[in-house]
Amino acid sequence: MAEDFPGEKYGYRPTPEVRSFADHLRHLAGVNYFFLRVARGEEAGAEDLPAEQYKTKAEIAAVLKKSFEEVAAAIQRGGDEGPRKTLRHPFADPHGGGHETITHLGLWMMLVENAGEHYGSLVVYYRLNGIVPPVSRRRTP
Repeated sequence: MAEDFPGEKYGYRPTPEVRSFADHLRHLAGVNYFFLRVARGEEAGAEDLPAEQYKTKAEIAAVLKKSFEEVAAAIQRGGDEGPRKTLRHPFADPHGGGHETITHLGLWMMLVENAGEHYGSLVVYYRLNGIVPPVSRRRTP
């Protein structure tokens, strides 16, 4: 979607209160890096990439693609045992209570769920602009 959606529509937002198309993609890449930092045991940091740094369609598409490549590499580095390893839950209550740990599999599933939620939102952006989303286009054999 990052490479497919027209660059001149990257600033589109259905209403003033919601993210633009570009904001969604910067957020998605930022969340991918957020989860990567958590998986490495680092400070999670921000969930959004700065708009000042990633302005153009090419810059945003490149960082989003790179973020998914880095996630895939991290998962592969974990090997067969990686998914079962536990770490501190990124949204654990600092005062205790609730889930304090999560498996790497659980962390990666949160990442996939987040990507799916944004995909669903971006489908609406496509439709509101009279564009058929990539997955809904007819494919020729």
